[in-house]
Amino acid sequence: MFETPLHTLPFSLKKVAEHPEEYLADICFRFYNADIWAHKGILLSRCPPTFIQLFLPCIYNNNDDNNDDGCIINVDSVLLSSSLFKILAQYWYTADLVFPSLPTHLVKQLDSLENELGTRLLPRSDSSNGDNAATTLQNEAHVQLVEDIKRMRREQLGCDINISLPTDDNTTPIIIPAHRFILASQSTYFYAMFCTDFCESQTRVVHLTDHFFTPTVMQVILHYLYSDSVTIPPPPQLDLVYNNIDISSPLPPTLTKLQKLTMKKHSLRVLQKTFAAADYLGQMKTLGMAVLHSMDQTCDGFKCLCHDCVRLLPSMLSFADNKKDDPRLSRLRASLVTLYSDPVHAVEHLWSQKPFALLVHSMIPSAASMMKTLDTSATQDNWHKPTSSLIHEISDATYANVTKHNAIHVLHSLHICFSKLRSADLIPTWSLPILDLLDPILHSTVTMVSQNFDFYCVEYPILVSCVDGIGCGFSIDFLDFLLKHVLDQGIQDANAGTIYQGIVRDLIGRQETVKNVALDDVLLHARTQCTAYLTRRWLSVKSLGGFRSLEKATMRQLSVDIGIPYRTLTKPFDSDLLSLFSFKPKSSKHALKLKSENDPPYLASPSPNIGSGISFTRRRSFGTQRSSNTTDMITNRPPMTTTRPRSHSAGAEPYTPTYRPAKSDLSSGYMNNNTINALSTQPLIHLLSMETESRRYKQEMENRVSSSDAYESTELSTEESLIDALLPMEKIVPIVSDNTKAYRKSQSGEGGSGGRSTKLKFAIPSGGPTHAKSPLHPSLYSQLLSSSPSDPSADLLSSSPPPSTSLVSKKKKKNRRMMKKHGLSRKKSKWGLGSSSGSDYSEDDEDIAIAATTTLHSTMITPMIGAKVELRRRPLPTFGTIQYVGPVSFAKGTWIGLELESRLGKNNGCVSGVTYFRTDPQRGLFVKQDDFIIISIPSIPT
Repeated sequence: MFETPLHTLPFSLKKVAEHPEEYLADICFRFYNADIWAHKGILLSRCPPTFIQLFLPCIYNNNDDNNDDGCIINVDSVLLSSSLFKILAQYWYTADLVFPSLPTHLVKQLDSLENELGTRLLPRSDSSNGDNAATTLQNEAHVQLVEDIKRMRREQLGCDINISLPTDDNTTPIIIPAHRFILASQSTYFYAMFCTDFCESQTRVVHLTDHFFTPTVMQVILHYLYSDSVTIPPPPQLDLVYNNIDISSPLPPTLTKLQKLTMKKHSLRVLQKTFAAADYLGQMKTLGMAVLHSMDQTCDGFKCLCHDCVRLLPSMLSFADNKKDDPRLSRLRASLVTLYSDPVHAVEHLWSQKPFALLVHSMIPSAASMMKTLDTSATQDNWHKPTSSLIHEISDATYANVTKHNAIHVLHSLHICFSKLRSADLIPTWSLPILDLLDPILHSTVTMVSQNFDFYCVEYPILVSCVDGIGCGFSIDFLDFLLKHVLDQGIQDANAGTIYQGIVRDLIGRQETVKNVALDDVLLHARTQCTAYLTRRWLSVKSLGGFRSLEKATMRQLSVDIGIPYRTLTKPFDSDLLSLFSFKPKSSKHALKLKSENDPPYLASPSPNIGSGISFTRRRSFGTQRSSNTTDMITNRPPMTTTRPRSHSAGAEPYTPTYRPAKSDLSSGYMNNNTINALSTQPLIHLLSMETESRRYKQEMENRVSSSDAYESTELSTEESLIDALLPMEKIVPIVSDNTKAYRKSQSGEGGSGGRSTKLKFAIPSGGPTHAKSPLHPSLYSQLLSSSPSDPSADLLSSSPPPSTSLVSKKKKKNRRMMKKHGLSRKKSKWGLGSSSGSDYSEDDEDIAIAATTTLHSTMITPMIGAKVELRRRPLPTFGTIQYVGPVSFAKGTWIGLELESRLGKNNGCVSGVTYFRTDPQRGLFVKQDDFIIISIPSIPT
């Protein structure tokens, strides 16, 4: 989005070379016919040492010269004339090769001077090699110029100004040496300060007191002024580990994925402050554009939805919104709004992140504030007034982007977003603002799907593909999510018949329902729920013409399901009105009298005329016939049958829909605490509670102090607190390996004649655990640690000791056998072309892997029945409850039986004819004790 800015350093140095006195030159070379001014820093960094010893021996003794007229050096040597010195000074400042255009007498004088010094003063190219050699030599000369300028700053050669930055304690300021001619030539702000009548032109110290001029930001600014490139210094904790890393040197290659993300957060923090400093210094066209280009590279062009970018983009969204009046950032803001408004991809990846939820909360503090914005007569204070319209723009654009053709994909994205939010925020706290935004989008999408249900079954048969599992990536859990919301929120009298026909004719009749019991169960429950609605509302549906588009076969099946004669359903509605005034009794009138809109959907009528409304006759597709007891449904008890009929069955077998308690929905429990709809029942209590919660959250954000020393400031403003919340810094502790030690030795200059470094060492455990242990969630671990000694749950906590050295050796041998089995090797390819990602393996990687595994399993707990767990190594968050712990018949060892909340299991608690526990089809799963993390345990009576 932001192109690389033009390099201004060569142009600035050319101005300095042409007007040295204007740019505060401090050394004057006095020849017999002319005076030539130059800068001490350029001479010390660019001149050969032999040249300085012969002609400029006095500049080593004038580093602290305070004379405003500078140092005057008389040059009376026959080897160096004023014309030749001008040519040499021009090369030292600009690195432009002018040797081919030199006069003959100057060429002879240059050769004599080089022979006297024994070194080359000007690089020369062989004319026989053509223009390519000259271009290469010119590029090398410019690269060397930049390196010399950077060395001039790094070694503080000829510095004549000190930049003073305040500290937190306001005692000893931080002093950074610099060169006035570089600052003045690269910045109009410093040019006006040093080269005009400002008071700073007479002093040696410049005070920058604004809050964004931190030492790190000043290092970035100076590095850009001296090299035309933006480079972010590492955070202090990493700098201490690796012993003062150079700002321009690459980082060590031993950072993990989380640490690399932390480095990107650190970079964005510094870049945002640097952008504010560039605006203050009037360098928006140079430094400002370079900072924006660096932000663009850090965030992958603001188009990526990778693991790192989804956590970095909320801070850039806040940054662009705060400076939306800047024309340079208006395009960035529009691009980010477009990216966040994509309902198919943004909701799933971007809206499920905690930084975005905190950003929404900062701009729209609470649902109470949204209620106040709807009431224009109410007095609005500054806290409840939204600070920006950005969230409303994103929400409105997302709502507008939901179309008829992407509605199913939007629901799938919402389903995954709810799952991620539930995984990251078990008890909704920070995710409430996001759930408030998702609620209207979910409702409108469900309404759109419900009104066009036949379109998704016939014209655009994506629901049929969802049932068949053909290339859509949808799961049975998503189909259950979709049908449940359609039948709970979207079904109406006008579309109930269409929904019934789509479920019965297009979905249940697929061959996949015969193979998959869990899919069959989902469709059976949807059919039952739709039938119950039509049983109660069939007369209203008929009056609205809801049965006109249904086929005859569907109408006959509906007649059997709801217990209403086929002729009654199909004859014109006017004849039903006439029958009200006739004297001939109708069985349907008796049925209508017993039907009521307030009847529960699963209650059966005791009337013999409509008894088949719930219990209709069907034939099982797999042979055997069983009868069910209608009384069980009347009393809301599960039926006594051991098996259930299939959804694709039809025929003569009596059928009773089984009562099934509603499973926890991914979005349930979220929409009833902080939404506008929740305020209708008890508005004052809700408003008071949410105001209190919002003010408490605001107070926590204001009192939050950053954990990194690099971001300590005198006063933390609201904007800085928001940056700390959007870009939280993690502690960087690199893994100590041989590469890290070699890097430290290379940085410190120590020799490496010693032997190989010591491997990881582990203490011998006192004794292994007597029972199977499972990893513990960190939040639950903290709760158990804080529990009282009398709490029985605290006794369950155990910290398993690390493996012994012999155990590590056994793991290494096992890893080597597995590598040999799969054809992997530690050796490189004999062709010298490297190897695949799986074949590059070393003993250090073994040690690191074993150490990481040991750390992960260091906190263990005995699994117990009733504990809530989260499965590991799954693409989506998967939760379950432990229902069985013990031996099994199909494998050795201790296995744990889980009842999953989603239909991602393999059984119903029964394996090979042995029942270990009971659950719904495809909700049972047996795993080992290290395949999950315990997130909560049941309360234990004392």
